[in-house]
Amino acid sequence: MNIINDPTYQWSYNSDLKNFVRKKNNEETIYTFGKELGQGTFGTVYELIPNRDDKKIKAVKVPRGWGNFENEYNISKNLPGSEGLQKPPKAFLNQMLVLPKYDGVLSKILPKLTVSEKLEVMKQLINGLAVLHDKGISHNDLINPNNFMYRKTKDGKMHYAIIDFGNINYDSFINDIHSLGMKIQDIVFQDSDNYMTNFEILEETSVTERGFPPPLTKVINFMNHYWDLADESWPDYTMESVKKIFSEIDV
Repeated sequence: MNIINDPTYQWSYNSDLKNFVRKKNNEETIYTFGKELGQGTFGTVYELIPNRDDKKIKAVKVPRGWGNFENEYNISKNLPGSEGLQKPPKAFLNQMLVLPKYDGVLSKILPKLTVSEKLEVMKQLINGLAVLHDKGISHNDLINPNNFMYRKTKDGKMHYAIIDFGNINYDSFINDIHSLGMKIQDIVFQDSDNYMTNFEILEETSVTERGFPPPLTKVINFMNHYWDLADESWPDYTMESVKKIFSEIDV
């Protein structure tokens, strides 16, 4: 099966040589498999190394077991490459999904980020999930820390993204919001393995004692009053309302 999403190039897969070929006019780039980048329930991700120094390394998801990326491809190709979301795939060839490569998993750089950078991460991820929900799609796997990535763009800006649309459905919106709330906690506290302590820190006295910077204190108060992870009764409990309220927090 050869489905091409990138209209600028013609992609093909050589099963004998096990490489991908991308053509544009008379220009040809050959991509060979590189190191493993990670594994998921349904597949393994590898680097795709170009034979030209002026081309970017890409990534490819190879299915295993019950893995099938056709649904993910069909969902992804119709999503905008907007702030907070994975860029659209390049091609779907021989059951393999060719994707832009990210620099790494978000959790790896959290300890190095400034307060302003952390707030920027939060805003981008909230925007990305709001775009998904606006299209009636729930991600359904945001509890997985490997589904949050980062990369530096050509102009030096940081792009933070929700990735992997292989487990999406259309009725887990509240679960998405809860899971992203836990990721916000990770960003604030830089500790994804200590949720009980994090919940205790959300108490007003703990916030004062810990001496969080004012912007992060606003995030904590926001979570307390508008993003109660145990309460599904808010009448405006949607990502658009979360996005609106969060936009009022100064970076």
